[in-house]
Amino acid sequence: MMYFKKIVSVILSVALCIGLFTSIVFAGQDTDDVYQMADALNNLNILQGDSNGDYMLDSFLNRAQSITLIIRMLGKDKAVQQNADELKYTKYVDVPSDAWYAPYVGYGTMYGIVAGDPEGNFTPTKNITEKAFLKMALCALDYEYGVDFDWAGVFQKAYEVGIVTDKSYTTKVQDENNYTRAKAVEVIYRALNSY
Repeated sequence: MMYFKKIVSVILSVALCIGLFTSIVFAGQDTDDVYQMADALNNLNILQGDSNGDYMLDSFLNRAQSITLIIRMLGKDKAVQQNADELKYTKYVDVPSDAWYAPYVGYGTMYGIVAGDPEGNFTPTKNITEKAFLKMALCALDYEYGVDFDWAGVFQKAYEVGIVTDKSYTTKVQDENNYTRAKAVEVIYRALNSY
């Protein structure tokens, strides 16, 4: 896990440099603007948009897209691509090995970032909930599920480590369905800048 922390440190250094550059370019504007965050993540090859450069920030995020963003946040996209032949075979009955997301799900499972349901499903096309996305982000940041936090404490841990900033998360219990790309962008951006 020390290797993981070193990789995250390198990624954070790059993100901070880009963040400083972005701050200079957008001086006088709100530096926490989600569009600027999306641009920074795009520059790091974490977030991709459509052919017109639209990040589709109002679109809902499914579980396959979520694990892909998280793995890109870790700087592991190239490793996933290089090892796709091994990673594409997962334990989930609903993740076909020829699906574009299969290697990402395989990588996320191998490193404890994702888990399926008791029936052996990952439900890749199902919209992700806020709590599930935050759980993935926390696990990617090397917090161990079941040790450092549990399902009931996901919101509080996310606030504690700074990947969400609204104080209401200290007491939040209600999960949000239909999590948007914009909200994921904010979490990933903060995760890169909080470690």
